[in-house]
Amino acid sequence: MTAILQLACGYKTREVAKVKKRNNVLPKLIALTMVPALAFTTACSSKTDGGSAGGSASPGAASNSPQAEKKVKLKLVSYSLTTESKWERIYKRWQEKHPNIEVEYKEFPNDEAEYYKALDIAIAGNEYMDVIVTDNPNAVQRGKQGVFLDVNTLAAKDNFDLVENFGSIMKDIQAEGKNYYLPYNINFNLLYYNKDMFDAKGVKYPDENTTYLELVEMAKKLTGGEGANKVYGLALNGGSNAYATLLPLENTGWNWVKQDGTPNFSDQRVKDAFTIYKELFDSGAAPSFVTMGLEKINNRLLFAQKKAAMIINNWWTPVQMSQFRFNDKAVWQNGIDFKIGATYAPRFDSQATPKMQNVTAGYGYGVSAKTKYPQESYEFAKFLATECADIFGLISSYKKADPNQTADIFNKFLDKDKVEHKDIYPQEVVDMIKKVNTETIPATSTGTMPSVDAGVKKALQDQVNRDSVEFYSGKTPIDDFLKKLQTNAEDTVKKLK
Repeated sequence: MTAILQLACGYKTREVAKVKKRNNVLPKLIALTMVPALAFTTACSSKTDGGSAGGSASPGAASNSPQAEKKVKLKLVSYSLTTESKWERIYKRWQEKHPNIEVEYKEFPNDEAEYYKALDIAIAGNEYMDVIVTDNPNAVQRGKQGVFLDVNTLAAKDNFDLVENFGSIMKDIQAEGKNYYLPYNINFNLLYYNKDMFDAKGVKYPDENTTYLELVEMAKKLTGGEGANKVYGLALNGGSNAYATLLPLENTGWNWVKQDGTPNFSDQRVKDAFTIYKELFDSGAAPSFVTMGLEKINNRLLFAQKKAAMIINNWWTPVQMSQFRFNDKAVWQNGIDFKIGATYAPRFDSQATPKMQNVTAGYGYGVSAKTKYPQESYEFAKFLATECADIFGLISSYKKADPNQTADIFNKFLDKDKVEHKDIYPQEVVDMIKKVNTETIPATSTGTMPSVDAGVKKALQDQVNRDSVEFYSGKTPIDDFLKKLQTNAEDTVKKLK
Protein backbone atom coordinates (compact mmCIF):
# COMPACT_ATOMS: atom_id res chain seq x y z
CA MET A 1 0.00 0.00 0.00
CA THR A 2 2.79 2.44 0.95
CA ALA A 3 4.61 1.83 -2.30
CA ILE A 4 1.46 2.42 -4.30
CA LEU A 5 0.75 5.70 -2.51
CA GLN A 6 4.30 6.91 -3.04
CA LEU A 7 4.04 6.09 -6.73
CA ALA A 8 0.75 7.93 -6.99
CA CYS A 9 2.08 11.08 -5.35
CA GLY A 10 5.12 11.01 -7.59
CA TYR A 11 2.94 10.49 -10.62
CA LYS A 12 1.06 13.71 -9.88
CA THR A 13 4.22 15.74 -10.37
CA ARG A 14 5.64 14.08 -13.52
CA GLU A 15 5.19 15.44 -16.97
CA VAL A 16 2.84 13.52 -19.24
CA ALA A 17 5.64 12.81 -21.70
CA LYS A 18 7.63 11.00 -19.03
CA VAL A 19 4.61 8.97 -17.99
CA LYS A 20 4.10 7.66 -21.50
CA LYS A 21 7.65 6.35 -21.58
CA ARG A 22 7.08 4.13 -18.57
CA ASN A 23 4.88 1.20 -19.50
CA ASN A 24 4.63 -0.07 -15.97
CA VAL A 25 2.93 3.05 -14.63
CA LEU A 26 -0.54 2.40 -16.00
CA PRO A 27 -1.03 -1.01 -14.37
CA LYS A 28 0.01 0.42 -11.04
CA LEU A 29 -2.35 3.32 -11.45
CA ILE A 30 -5.21 0.92 -12.07
CA ALA A 31 -4.41 -0.59 -8.70
CA LEU A 32 -5.03 2.79 -7.16
CA THR A 33 -8.73 2.47 -7.80
CA MET A 34 -8.74 0.20 -4.79
CA VAL A 35 -7.27 2.92 -2.55
CA PRO A 36 -9.74 5.13 -0.69
CA ALA A 37 -9.70 8.68 -1.99
CA LEU A 38 -9.12 10.09 1.47
CA ALA A 39 -5.96 8.06 2.00
CA PHE A 40 -4.69 9.11 -1.42
CA THR A 41 -5.22 12.79 -0.68
CA THR A 42 -3.72 12.56 2.81
CA ALA A 43 -0.59 10.81 1.61
CA CYS A 44 0.08 13.35 -1.12
CA SER A 45 -0.60 16.24 1.23
CA SER A 46 1.74 14.75 3.82
CA LYS A 47 4.54 14.45 1.31
CA THR A 48 4.03 18.00 0.05
CA ASP A 49 3.79 19.64 3.49
CA GLY A 50 6.59 17.72 5.15
CA GLY A 51 4.15 15.81 7.32
CA SER A 52 3.46 18.84 9.53
CA ALA A 53 -0.01 19.78 10.68
CA GLY A 54 -0.24 22.80 12.96
CA GLY A 55 2.44 24.09 15.33
CA SER A 56 4.88 26.94 14.78
CA ALA A 57 7.26 26.85 11.88
CA SER A 58 10.93 27.04 12.72
CA PRO A 59 12.79 30.27 11.84
CA GLY A 60 14.75 28.51 9.11
CA ALA A 61 11.72 26.84 7.54
CA ALA A 62 11.23 27.31 3.82
CA SER A 63 8.71 29.91 2.72
CA ASN A 64 5.23 28.75 1.72
CA SER A 65 5.26 31.28 -1.10
CA PRO A 66 4.53 29.87 -4.56
CA GLN A 67 7.59 31.81 -5.72
CA ALA A 68 9.90 30.17 -3.17
CA GLU A 69 11.68 28.11 -5.84
CA LYS A 70 12.16 31.10 -8.14
CA LYS A 71 15.25 33.26 -8.19
CA VAL A 72 14.13 36.57 -6.69
CA LYS A 73 15.96 39.69 -5.57
CA LEU A 74 14.90 41.78 -2.59
CA LYS A 75 15.98 45.25 -1.54
CA LEU A 76 16.72 45.96 2.12
CA VAL A 77 16.81 49.52 3.46
CA SER A 78 18.48 50.07 6.83
CA TYR A 79 21.37 51.87 8.47
CA SER A 80 24.59 51.07 10.37
CA LEU A 81 24.87 47.57 8.89
CA THR A 82 28.10 48.40 7.07
CA THR A 83 29.84 48.85 10.43
CA GLU A 84 31.61 45.84 11.93
CA SER A 85 30.99 43.92 8.67
CA LYS A 86 27.44 43.24 9.85
CA TRP A 87 25.88 43.10 6.42
CA GLU A 88 28.53 40.75 5.03
CA ARG A 89 27.95 38.33 7.90
CA ILE A 90 24.16 38.60 7.74
CA TYR A 91 24.03 38.00 4.00
CA LYS A 92 26.42 35.06 4.12
CA ARG A 93 24.24 33.38 6.74
CA TRP A 94 21.09 34.12 4.74
CA GLN A 95 22.48 32.79 1.45
CA GLU A 96 23.50 29.52 3.08
CA LYS A 97 19.83 28.83 3.77
CA HIS A 98 18.16 30.75 0.94
CA PRO A 99 20.38 30.65 -2.16
CA ASN A 100 17.45 31.50 -4.45
CA ILE A 101 16.65 34.79 -2.70
CA GLU A 102 19.22 37.51 -3.30
CA VAL A 103 19.17 40.71 -1.26
CA GLU A 104 20.50 44.11 -2.29
CA TYR A 105 21.36 46.31 0.68
CA LYS A 106 21.02 50.10 0.62
CA GLU A 107 22.55 52.01 3.51
CA PHE A 108 20.68 55.11 4.64
CA PRO A 109 22.20 57.80 6.97
CA ASN A 110 23.61 56.33 10.18
CA ASP A 111 21.58 58.61 12.43
CA GLU A 112 18.06 57.90 13.63
CA ALA A 113 16.54 61.27 12.76
CA GLU A 114 18.36 61.53 9.44
CA TYR A 115 17.45 57.94 8.58
CA TYR A 116 13.73 58.62 8.84
CA LYS A 117 14.07 61.81 6.81
CA ALA A 118 15.82 59.84 4.07
CA LEU A 119 13.20 57.10 4.30
CA ASP A 120 10.34 59.56 3.87
CA ILE A 121 12.07 61.09 0.84
CA ALA A 122 12.47 57.61 -0.66
CA ILE A 123 8.81 56.81 0.01
CA ALA A 124 7.66 60.10 -1.52
CA GLY A 125 9.81 59.39 -4.57
CA ASN A 126 8.32 55.90 -4.98
CA GLU A 127 11.70 54.25 -4.52
CA TYR A 128 11.32 50.49 -4.60
CA MET A 129 11.97 48.70 -1.29
CA ASP A 130 11.06 45.28 0.08
CA VAL A 131 12.24 45.23 3.70
CA ILE A 132 12.67 48.34 5.86
CA VAL A 133 14.18 48.84 9.32
CA THR A 134 11.89 50.66 11.76
CA ASP A 135 10.92 51.07 15.38
CA ASN A 136 7.43 50.84 16.81
CA PRO A 137 6.24 54.49 16.69
CA ASN A 138 7.48 54.92 13.13
CA ALA A 139 6.10 51.55 12.06
CA VAL A 140 2.67 52.52 13.36
CA GLN A 141 2.74 55.95 11.75
CA ARG A 142 3.85 54.70 8.35
CA GLY A 143 1.81 51.53 8.57
CA LYS A 144 -1.35 53.59 8.85
CA GLN A 145 -0.16 55.56 5.82
CA GLY A 146 0.01 52.34 3.82
CA VAL A 147 3.79 51.98 3.78
CA PHE A 148 3.95 48.59 5.57
CA LEU A 149 2.05 45.34 5.24
CA ASP A 150 0.44 43.68 8.25
CA VAL A 151 2.88 40.91 9.20
CA ASN A 152 0.11 39.04 11.04
CA THR A 153 -1.28 37.93 7.69
CA LEU A 154 2.12 36.87 6.38
CA ALA A 155 2.99 35.01 9.59
CA ALA A 156 -0.34 33.16 9.48
CA LYS A 157 0.52 31.82 6.02
CA ASP A 158 3.84 30.68 7.48
CA ASN A 159 2.13 29.04 10.48
CA PHE A 160 4.36 31.18 12.72
CA ASP A 161 2.65 32.35 15.92
CA LEU A 162 3.98 35.84 16.67
CA VAL A 163 2.95 35.94 20.33
CA GLU A 164 4.32 32.48 21.00
CA ASN A 165 7.65 33.39 19.40
CA PHE A 166 8.06 37.02 20.50
CA GLY A 167 5.86 37.24 23.59
CA SER A 168 3.33 39.85 24.70
CA ILE A 169 5.32 42.70 23.12
CA MET A 170 3.60 41.82 19.84
CA LYS A 171 0.28 42.78 21.43
CA ASP A 172 1.78 45.98 22.82
CA ILE A 173 2.88 47.18 19.37
CA GLN A 174 -0.40 46.45 17.62
CA ALA A 175 -2.31 49.27 15.97
CA GLU A 176 -5.96 48.45 15.30
CA GLY A 177 -5.08 44.77 15.48
CA LYS A 178 -2.22 45.00 12.98
CA ASN A 179 1.50 44.46 13.47
CA TYR A 180 3.66 46.34 11.02
CA TYR A 181 7.07 44.90 11.82
CA LEU A 182 8.98 42.06 13.49
CA PRO A 183 11.17 43.33 16.36
CA TYR A 184 14.67 41.92 16.66
CA ASN A 185 15.40 43.17 20.17
CA ILE A 186 13.74 44.14 23.42
CA ASN A 187 14.21 47.29 25.46
CA PHE A 188 14.66 47.52 29.19
CA ASN A 189 16.49 50.22 31.11
CA LEU A 190 19.24 50.28 33.69
CA LEU A 191 20.70 53.00 35.85
CA TYR A 192 24.42 53.39 35.09
CA TYR A 193 26.59 55.36 37.49
CA ASN A 194 30.16 56.57 37.95
CA LYS A 195 31.40 54.97 41.16
CA ASP A 196 34.34 57.35 41.42
CA MET A 197 32.03 60.38 41.53
CA PHE A 198 29.82 58.74 44.14
CA ASP A 199 32.85 57.87 46.26
CA ALA A 200 34.27 61.39 45.98
CA LYS A 201 31.02 62.92 47.27
CA GLY A 202 30.32 60.19 49.81
CA VAL A 203 27.01 59.29 48.18
CA LYS A 204 25.61 55.79 48.61
CA TYR A 205 25.31 53.75 45.41
CA PRO A 206 21.77 53.30 44.01
CA ASP A 207 20.11 49.88 43.91
CA GLU A 208 16.80 48.23 42.97
CA ASN A 209 15.01 50.02 45.83
CA THR A 210 16.06 53.55 44.81
CA THR A 211 13.10 55.83 44.03
CA TYR A 212 12.98 58.83 41.69
CA LEU A 213 12.79 61.27 44.59
CA GLU A 214 15.95 59.72 46.03
CA LEU A 215 17.53 59.86 42.58
CA VAL A 216 16.89 63.62 42.37
CA GLU A 217 18.61 64.17 45.71
CA MET A 218 21.59 62.07 44.59
CA ALA A 219 21.79 64.05 41.33
CA LYS A 220 21.83 67.38 43.16
CA LYS A 221 24.74 66.25 45.35
CA LEU A 222 26.71 64.97 42.36
CA THR A 223 26.22 68.06 40.17
CA GLY A 224 29.03 70.59 39.92
CA GLY A 225 31.05 72.93 37.72
CA GLU A 226 30.00 75.50 35.14
CA GLY A 227 30.15 75.87 31.37
CA ALA A 228 32.54 73.43 29.72
CA ASN A 229 33.35 71.96 33.13
CA LYS A 230 29.72 71.29 34.01
CA VAL A 231 29.02 67.82 35.40
CA TYR A 232 25.38 66.80 35.66
CA GLY A 233 24.27 64.52 38.44
CA LEU A 234 21.90 62.74 36.03
CA ALA A 235 21.21 62.70 32.29
CA LEU A 236 17.93 61.11 31.23
CA ASN A 237 17.16 59.23 28.05
CA GLY A 238 14.46 60.33 25.66
CA GLY A 239 16.31 63.17 23.95
CA SER A 240 13.98 66.11 23.36
CA ASN A 241 10.85 64.01 23.90
CA ALA A 242 9.07 65.35 26.97
CA TYR A 243 6.78 62.31 26.99
CA ALA A 244 9.75 60.47 28.53
CA THR A 245 8.61 62.11 31.78
CA LEU A 246 5.89 59.49 31.97
CA LEU A 247 7.87 56.42 30.96
CA PRO A 248 8.78 55.63 34.61
CA LEU A 249 5.06 55.41 35.34
CA GLU A 250 4.75 52.51 32.90
CA ASN A 251 7.00 50.58 35.26
CA THR A 252 4.26 50.83 37.90
CA GLY A 253 1.50 49.47 35.67
CA TRP A 254 0.21 52.91 34.62
CA ASN A 255 -0.63 53.32 30.95
CA TRP A 256 -1.56 56.14 28.62
CA VAL A 257 -5.24 55.26 28.72
CA LYS A 258 -7.60 53.95 31.38
CA GLN A 259 -9.48 50.68 31.11
CA ASP A 260 -12.29 52.52 29.29
CA GLY A 261 -9.85 53.84 26.66
CA THR A 262 -9.87 57.49 27.78
CA PRO A 263 -6.57 59.37 28.41
CA ASN A 264 -5.02 58.79 31.81
CA PHE A 265 -3.41 62.15 32.61
CA SER A 266 -5.65 62.86 35.60
CA ASP A 267 -3.83 60.14 37.58
CA GLN A 268 -1.99 61.66 40.58
CA ARG A 269 1.21 59.90 39.53
CA VAL A 270 1.28 61.99 36.34
CA LYS A 271 1.34 65.17 38.40
CA ASP A 272 4.05 63.71 40.64
CA ALA A 273 6.20 62.76 37.65
CA PHE A 274 6.07 66.20 36.03
CA THR A 275 6.79 67.84 39.39
CA ILE A 276 9.85 65.64 39.99
CA TYR A 277 11.27 66.22 36.52
CA LYS A 278 10.77 69.99 36.66
CA GLU A 279 12.60 70.14 39.98
CA LEU A 280 15.42 68.10 38.46
CA PHE A 281 15.74 70.46 35.48
CA ASP A 282 15.26 73.71 37.45
CA SER A 283 17.98 72.71 39.91
CA GLY A 284 20.44 72.20 37.06
CA ALA A 285 21.05 68.60 38.14
CA ALA A 286 20.04 67.30 34.70
CA PRO A 287 19.87 68.80 31.18
CA SER A 288 16.27 69.55 30.21
CA PHE A 289 14.51 68.01 27.24
CA VAL A 290 14.91 71.31 25.39
CA THR A 291 18.65 71.37 26.07
CA MET A 292 18.99 67.72 25.06
CA GLY A 293 17.31 68.51 21.75
CA LEU A 294 19.06 71.78 20.94
CA GLU A 295 22.52 70.50 21.79
CA LYS A 296 21.83 67.01 20.41
CA ILE A 297 23.07 65.49 23.64
CA ASN A 298 23.58 61.74 23.74
CA ASN A 299 23.46 60.84 27.43
CA ARG A 300 25.66 57.77 26.87
CA LEU A 301 28.43 59.94 25.46
CA LEU A 302 27.94 62.44 28.28
CA PHE A 303 28.42 59.61 30.77
CA ALA A 304 31.46 58.16 28.98
CA GLN A 305 33.10 61.60 28.96
CA LYS A 306 32.46 62.01 32.71
CA LYS A 307 30.02 64.86 32.13
CA ALA A 308 27.22 63.01 33.95
CA ALA A 309 27.45 60.97 37.14
CA MET A 310 24.38 58.86 36.28
CA ILE A 311 22.33 58.03 33.22
CA ILE A 312 19.18 56.03 32.63
CA ASN A 313 19.31 54.16 29.37
CA ASN A 314 18.81 50.70 27.97
CA TRP A 315 20.97 47.58 28.12
CA TRP A 316 22.66 48.46 24.78
CA THR A 317 24.56 51.34 26.40
CA PRO A 318 27.92 49.50 26.74
CA VAL A 319 27.76 48.48 23.07
CA GLN A 320 27.35 52.07 21.91
CA MET A 321 30.08 53.24 24.25
CA SER A 322 32.34 50.66 22.58
CA GLN A 323 31.46 52.29 19.26
CA PHE A 324 32.45 55.67 20.71
CA ARG A 325 35.73 54.18 21.81
CA PHE A 326 36.82 51.94 18.94
CA ASN A 327 35.09 53.43 15.89
CA ASP A 328 34.70 57.14 16.66
CA LYS A 329 37.84 57.32 18.83
CA ALA A 330 35.92 59.76 21.06
CA VAL A 331 36.59 58.25 24.49
CA TRP A 332 38.83 55.94 26.49
CA GLN A 333 41.71 55.57 24.06
CA ASN A 334 43.85 54.23 26.88
CA GLY A 335 41.05 52.21 28.43
CA ILE A 336 38.05 53.05 30.61
CA ASP A 337 39.22 55.63 33.12
CA PHE A 338 36.58 55.30 35.85
CA LYS A 339 34.70 52.58 37.70
CA ILE A 340 31.28 51.88 36.17
CA GLY A 341 28.32 50.65 38.18
CA ALA A 342 24.95 49.43 36.94
CA THR A 343 21.68 48.54 38.63
CA TYR A 344 17.95 48.26 38.02
CA ALA A 345 15.93 51.21 36.74
CA PRO A 346 14.68 53.31 39.68
CA ARG A 347 11.27 52.73 41.20
CA PHE A 348 8.89 55.59 40.63
CA ASP A 349 7.94 55.77 44.31
CA SER A 350 8.06 53.70 47.48
CA GLN A 351 4.84 51.91 46.51
CA ALA A 352 6.29 50.59 43.25
CA THR A 353 7.54 47.01 43.02
CA PRO A 354 11.36 46.73 42.89
CA LYS A 355 12.78 45.31 39.64
CA MET A 356 9.54 45.92 37.74
CA GLN A 357 9.53 47.83 34.47
CA ASN A 358 7.78 47.98 31.14
CA VAL A 359 9.75 45.77 28.74
CA THR A 360 9.11 46.94 25.18
CA ALA A 361 9.89 46.02 21.59
CA GLY A 362 12.90 47.70 20.04
CA TYR A 363 13.88 48.00 16.41
CA GLY A 364 12.94 45.50 13.74
CA TYR A 365 12.02 45.06 10.10
CA GLY A 366 8.79 45.67 8.24
CA VAL A 367 7.64 44.53 4.81
CA SER A 368 6.96 47.24 2.24
CA ALA A 369 3.39 47.39 0.96
CA LYS A 370 4.82 47.80 -2.55
CA THR A 371 6.97 44.69 -2.53
CA LYS A 372 6.60 42.28 -5.45
CA TYR A 373 7.52 39.41 -3.14
CA PRO A 374 5.59 39.74 0.13
CA GLN A 375 6.18 36.23 1.47
CA GLU A 376 9.89 36.20 0.62
CA SER A 377 10.27 39.67 2.14
CA TYR A 378 8.51 38.48 5.29
CA GLU A 379 10.79 35.44 5.38
CA PHE A 380 13.84 37.70 5.27
CA ALA A 381 12.43 40.03 7.95
CA LYS A 382 11.76 36.98 10.14
CA PHE A 383 15.31 35.76 9.58
CA LEU A 384 16.70 39.13 10.70
CA ALA A 385 14.49 39.10 13.79
CA THR A 386 15.20 35.52 14.85
CA GLU A 387 18.65 34.47 13.65
CA CYS A 388 20.99 37.47 13.75
CA ALA A 389 21.12 38.62 17.39
CA ASP A 390 24.82 37.81 17.64
CA ILE A 391 25.64 39.88 14.55
CA PHE A 392 23.50 42.84 15.60
CA GLY A 393 24.97 42.63 19.10
CA LEU A 394 21.53 42.68 20.71
CA ILE A 395 19.43 40.94 23.33
CA SER A 396 16.96 39.18 21.09
CA SER A 397 13.20 39.62 21.28
CA TYR A 398 12.84 36.08 19.93
CA LYS A 399 11.84 33.77 22.77
CA LYS A 400 13.62 30.75 21.28
CA ALA A 401 16.90 32.50 20.48
CA ASP A 402 20.11 30.65 21.22
CA PRO A 403 21.41 32.18 24.50
CA ASN A 404 24.96 31.56 23.31
CA GLN A 405 24.39 34.11 20.55
CA THR A 406 24.23 36.96 23.05
CA ALA A 407 26.91 35.70 25.43
CA ASP A 408 29.63 38.02 24.14
CA ILE A 409 27.77 41.12 22.98
CA PHE A 410 29.21 43.28 25.76
CA ASN A 411 32.80 42.11 26.01
CA LYS A 412 33.61 41.45 22.36
CA PHE A 413 33.57 44.19 19.76
CA LEU A 414 34.57 44.08 16.09
CA ASP A 415 35.49 47.61 15.00
CA LYS A 416 35.17 49.18 11.55
CA ASP A 417 38.72 48.07 10.73
CA LYS A 418 37.72 44.46 11.53
CA VAL A 419 39.87 44.40 14.66
CA GLU A 420 38.29 42.42 17.49
CA HIS A 421 38.46 43.81 21.03
CA LYS A 422 37.83 41.66 24.10
CA ASP A 423 37.29 42.05 27.85
CA ILE A 424 36.16 45.66 27.50
CA TYR A 425 34.03 46.05 30.64
CA PRO A 426 34.39 44.77 34.19
CA GLN A 427 32.68 41.40 34.48
CA GLU A 428 30.54 42.63 37.37
CA VAL A 429 28.92 45.20 35.05
CA VAL A 430 28.24 42.59 32.37
CA ASP A 431 26.85 40.20 34.97
CA MET A 432 24.55 42.90 36.35
CA ILE A 433 23.10 43.66 32.91
CA LYS A 434 22.41 39.97 32.41
CA LYS A 435 20.91 39.76 35.90
CA VAL A 436 18.57 42.68 35.20
CA ASN A 437 17.51 41.00 31.97
CA THR A 438 16.76 37.77 33.82
CA GLU A 439 15.14 39.17 36.97
CA THR A 440 13.18 42.13 35.63
CA ILE A 441 9.44 41.75 36.23
CA PRO A 442 7.47 42.91 33.16
CA ALA A 443 4.85 45.47 34.18
CA THR A 444 2.32 43.76 31.92
CA SER A 445 2.66 40.56 33.97
CA THR A 446 0.48 42.05 36.72
CA GLY A 447 -2.54 41.78 34.46
CA THR A 448 -3.79 45.18 35.67
CA MET A 449 -2.00 47.38 33.13
CA PRO A 450 -4.58 48.73 30.65
CA SER A 451 -3.87 47.93 27.02
CA VAL A 452 -3.40 50.80 24.59
CA ASP A 453 -3.44 50.84 20.82
CA ALA A 454 0.04 51.73 19.55
CA GLY A 455 -1.38 54.46 17.31
CA VAL A 456 -3.27 56.04 20.20
CA LYS A 457 -0.16 55.90 22.38
CA LYS A 458 1.93 57.64 19.72
CA ALA A 459 -0.70 60.39 19.36
CA LEU A 460 -0.83 60.93 23.13
CA GLN A 461 2.96 61.10 23.36
CA ASP A 462 2.99 63.76 20.66
CA GLN A 463 0.32 65.65 22.61
CA VAL A 464 2.51 65.62 25.73
CA ASN A 465 5.48 66.91 23.72
CA ARG A 466 3.42 69.86 22.50
CA ASP A 467 1.54 70.76 25.67
CA SER A 468 4.38 70.36 28.17
CA VAL A 469 6.54 73.12 26.67
CA GLU A 470 4.74 75.88 28.56
CA PHE A 471 4.85 73.91 31.81
CA TYR A 472 8.57 73.16 31.69
CA SER A 473 9.32 76.76 30.69
CA GLY A 474 7.48 77.97 33.79
CA LYS A 475 4.69 79.75 31.90
CA THR A 476 1.87 77.44 33.02
CA PRO A 477 1.23 76.04 36.54
CA ILE A 478 1.07 72.27 36.90
CA ASP A 479 -2.69 72.02 37.49
CA ASP A 480 -3.58 74.24 34.53
CA PHE A 481 -1.18 72.33 32.32
CA LEU A 482 -2.61 68.92 33.25
CA LYS A 483 -6.19 70.10 32.82
CA LYS A 484 -5.38 71.36 29.33
CA LEU A 485 -3.45 68.19 28.53
CA GLN A 486 -6.34 65.93 29.56
CA THR A 487 -8.85 67.94 27.51
CA ASN A 488 -6.65 68.02 24.41
CA ALA A 489 -5.86 64.33 24.78
CA GLU A 490 -9.54 63.41 24.97
CA ASP A 491 -10.14 65.32 21.73
CA THR A 492 -7.19 63.55 20.13
CA VAL A 493 -8.51 60.11 21.06
CA LYS A 494 -12.00 60.95 19.78
CA LYS A 495 -10.58 61.96 16.40
CA LEU A 496 -8.81 58.61 16.12
CA LYS A 497 -11.99 56.60 16.62
